[in-house]
This record gives sequence, C-alpha cells and structure tokens, in this order.
Amino acid sequence: MIDTPELITHDRITSEWNVEIRKVMIERFGAARYLEEAGGQLYHEDECGRLWWIDLDDAMPVLLVEVANATCEPDGSHQR
Repeated sequence: MIDTPELITHDRITSEWNVEIRKVMIERFGAARYLEEAGGQLYHEDECGRLWWIDLDDAMPVLLVEVANATCEPDGSHQR
C-alpha cells in the first residue's frame, strides 16, 4: 500500500476488514474515485456538506463526509 499505491483497487479496499487500513487505502486511492467505483450513494445533504454511504454487504458500511474548505483558493474556488 505504501510502496505501490497504484496497486490499490476498489475491490481491495472493500475487502479490507481493518477500518484504519481501509481509511488509509481510501486516502491513497482517492475518496471521489472510490465513491464512484464502489457505487457510493448520497445519504444526506445540507448546507454543511454531504454524507455518502457505501454498503459493504456483510460488513459495516463505509461513510464518507464531504465538506467545502471555508478558506478560498487564490482563484476564489473552494477545495472539497
């Protein structure tokens, strides 16, 4: 995972039982990419952000929180 992050796949992340390792794998893989490839569904949205849900069948679901950075980038945009 550290030396060859390009070998991380959405299936590998989904099959990982250790929540902390799964978290690091998602960070390395990219949360947006993982949401797309794993079929993440929007669970809730309000002015603070979005809560995404990925059902893992036999395991606890993966929940990801998406929020906007309050600090503007030089171009006026906000990182998510």
